Amino acid sequence: MKKKYLFIALALIWVFVVWRYVVVNEYYNQEYPEYPEEIFSQGEEVAIYANPIDGNTNIDGYSIQVDQLEIITQEELKRRWPEYQLIDKMARDKFALVSVTLGNSFSDGGIMLTDMLLHTQDTPLTMNWELLLMANPILAGNYGIILPHEAQCQLVLPFTLNASLFRSASWKNLNQCQFYLRVNEPEMVKTIHIMCK
Repeated sequence: MKKKYLFIALALIWVFVVWRYVVVNEYYNQEYPEYPEEIFSQGEEVAIYANPIDGNTNIDGYSIQVDQLEIITQEELKRRWPEYQLIDKMARDKFALVSVTLGNSFSDGGIMLTDMLLHTQDTPLTMNWELLLMANPILAGNYGIILPHEAQCQLVLPFTLNASLFRSASWKNLNQCQFYLRVNEPEMVKTIHIMCK
């Protein structure tokens, strides 16, 4: 008799676990679908559909091209932007400077630069918002930009490389690491493969 109740209890638990798995997966697949990904190379012009920064949804027409990736030390950073305040906890950090050409063919909207993500094969990197403004005076204190029709501008997207996120061998050879700039769009992820020069 006890075996019968144990069997029924285990069967009910199994049914609940299966039901829960199906329901949760169904929810996440609907709420967070995996979008297709397109891969591009450094130097390619990539058409992007930007996220609106001014409520304007007519923002097709932007493009981005990665021109160069440069890894610099804190000393080099201080030479370029002496006003940048380094803090002690950043003592070992380096910085990845991604030089891009942003273009607008016909859009009336703008693009948020902080929506762009840089990562290595397995390490996401943080955009340095303070340095973004210093490196790009054209932004005039804004994290996004609205370009006129048929306009282009060169920008520097700075990312902080935290030593604690990398293995020591990778940290010593950052110039050989592969980096990826991701631009997320509605229902599409565009990834630009870049290497240090």
